[in-house]
Amino acid sequence: LFLISGGSGQLCALIGRAKYTSLIALLPIISAISGNVGLQASTLTTRAISHGHVRVANYAGWLRKECMSAVYLGIMVGVVV
Repeated sequence: LFLISGGSGQLCALIGRAKYTSLIALLPIISAISGNVGLQASTLTTRAISHGHVRVANYAGWLRKECMSAVYLGIMVGVVV
């Protein structure tokens, strides 16, 4: 939203021209990866529920494991990018 609303000049001034150019160049790749991850996550969740791997009794532990995986992956992508 920041880039769409006209803040790209401010962002460029804040992080520098080289980092801004790299960020803009990688934006389509990051968008594609996030779309694929979202689709895979919803597919695996639906499959786990339909096959009985996720029940009311183990839902909290399953959800915690999934959230920790998401946090870990987010940190790793953030470090790389």
